[in-house]
Amino acid sequence: PATTTTTTKTSTTTSTTKTSTTTTKTSTTTSASPSATVKKFKLYGVNESCAEFGTAIPGVLGTDYTWPAPSSIDYFVGKGFNTFRVAFMVERLTPGSLTASYDSAYMASLKSTVSYITGKGAYAVLDPHNYLRFNGAVLNDANLFATWWKNLANEFKSNSRVIFDLQNEPYGIDAGVVANFMQTAVNGIRSVGATNLILVEGTAWSGAWSWTSSSGNANAFASFTDPANNFAIGDSNS
Repeated sequence: PATTTTTTKTSTTTSTTKTSTTTTKTSTTTSASPSATVKKFKLYGVNESCAEFGTAIPGVLGTDYTWPAPSSIDYFVGKGFNTFRVAFMVERLTPGSLTASYDSAYMASLKSTVSYITGKGAYAVLDPHNYLRFNGAVLNDANLFATWWKNLANEFKSNSRVIFDLQNEPYGIDAGVVANFMQTAVNGIRSVGATNLILVEGTAWSGAWSWTSSSGNANAFASFTDPANNFAIGDSNS
């Protein structure tokens, strides 16, 4: 018988996988000027007309003036705002004179409003909205003004989220006189241990547009100092 031989060939395929390596180069730019640190604003404010409104003294709550509603505070906090200027009338807080006792109901409402704002983690700006006047007359005693602020500071100094705006928009008064009132008040506030942020304002409505020109504020405040070094120039119109 015939013998048949079958040969089976095995084919082997070798696959080579190449690995591609990508090198990323980092480019560093060096500037001759000092590098700037980007800082975000800390305070984003809301200014609502409230307890300074109207001309009636003492006036009727809900008729002549009001206080910011908790719902409005909640709304603006929800929108990302964190600072509320709480405007009030000095004649309603200390009726009769700067050294008079506080009107208990008016002060209670002021404290309640401030407490609600700061309880939300926001800042409350105390704003005596009087243009450096009392009962329509320009103030003429810086020491009396400082005493008024010392008394008020004692009521709120324990709350670091309270800001003291010394006076809303003085006008028609020499810049040097206004600067002296501001300096005397700051010294008084610091003398009672208050370290809160203080906003000082110049004459001519404390407008930024005239600070270095017609108002005379720049020269008048050139030597202004704060023992706690925690103050800012307030421009109520911004």
